[in-house]
This record gives sequence, structure tokens and C-alpha cells, in this order.
Amino acid sequence: MYRYFFIIVSIFIYFTSMQASQIVESTDIGGKVGIVRAELMEIEKNEYVTYAEIRLFHDQATIPFQRIAVDVEIERPYFEFVDLNGDTYKDLVFYRTCGAGYQCVGPFPFAGDVYIFNPDRERFEALSALSERGEVQSAKRKGCATVYYKSGLSGYTTETWCIDKRSCSGWKLKSLDGGE
Repeated sequence: MYRYFFIIVSIFIYFTSMQASQIVESTDIGGKVGIVRAELMEIEKNEYVTYAEIRLFHDQATIPFQRIAVDVEIERPYFEFVDLNGDTYKDLVFYRTCGAGYQCVGPFPFAGDVYIFNPDRERFEALSALSERGEVQSAKRKGCATVYYKSGLSGYTTETWCIDKRSCSGWKLKSLDGGE
């Protein structure tokens, strides 16, 4: 009898520990918002892509305040929180695919989806201007972001984007260096 109980408990621990291995990242994003936890939860997987959901939680909350559906095309996706627009709130970059349509090689192999935190709505909003281009980092100039990516067989490109209220996306390409 105890042996069956031990087997059932062992199986339960094994499967619950598998779910706990999901990708999780937490940080204080600033202001009154405080700590936000991002979790990637796999929904369905086939040989080419994993359908997943980013779940965003306040500090110790168990119910997410936001869910974002994503397709994951690389084996080890990851999150970064960084203030890209200079508003003192950290934004979310989720690396989920290879950059610029090339194989995942070189110093900047992955491309990220960019979500800018909107403090008025207390939500992360997708920013297509910077998404799926390459590695995204905050630039030295406030309100600007830098994107690095492989642009050819041996070339790499650096783009600097800055906030521009006159453009449709709110961002404008300010400089472009490198490439083939």
C-alpha cells in the first residue's frame, strides 16, 4: 500500500516540477507598479513552433494582470526588462526567434518582441517598429533604443531608433550603421 502511495507522490512531484521549469523573470519595473513577474507558459508544440503565452503578474500575485500570446521558434527563449523609451519604467523584450531571418549565429543571433510599459493603462503594449529585428538595448541617448542584427553572410547592422511623436509608430529610425 505504501509503495503505491510513494509511486503516486513521485509521479506528482515529477510532473509539477516540469511545469516549474518554465521561463520566469522578475524585476522592479519602476514607479508605483513595483515588482512584475513574467512567466512563459507553453500551450502547444509541434516540430516547428511552440505556441505559448507570456503571463505577467504583480509581485506575489497568482492571477496574471496581462496575458500575451506568442509563437516561440528557438529552443531557449528569454526575457529582458530594460527602459527603452526613457520614461523610468522598464519595458519587456522577449527573445523568441532568430534575428533578421538568418540562422541563430553570430554575436546578435536572436530577435525580440518589444512591449513598452504604459503606466496609465498599467499594461505592456506591443511595439512593432522594434520587434523581430534583432537584439534590442537602451541607447545612451534618453528616449532611444539600439537594435543589433546580422544583415548578411558576414555583415552586422546597428540601428538607433528614437521616440518621435510625429511618426505613426511613435518611433523613428535615427541612424543605420554597418550591413552589407
